[in-house]
Amino acid sequence: MCSQHTEETADHLFLHCEFALLIWRRKGIDSDLSTNMSDFWREHRLDRDKKYRDAWGTEWLSTYWNIWKARNRLIFRQTRLTQHLILAEIAQQNTNWENFC
Repeated sequence: MCSQHTEETADHLFLHCEFALLIWRRKGIDSDLSTNMSDFWREHRLDRDKKYRDAWGTEWLSTYWNIWKARNRLIFRQTRLTQHLILAEIAQQNTNWENFC
């Protein structure tokens, strides 16, 4: 998904890949400071109230899910999505999940 020509690990794909960094930064979150997905999860949940933790959990899962889907579209369909389209899909999915729960 990016031009870094590095091994595709989960930490790279979801946190350190140029594409993922752009997505997180557009959401106001600097994922590059985290070393791995577990730390990233904990850093944003520590010392937070339940409402924030619940919202963060939804945001985190939705963002990861949509980065994963964009990666699969690129690999299996040779279709590259823009960050704007992915951000719109994340927002729509968050709304759907909030209405479902």
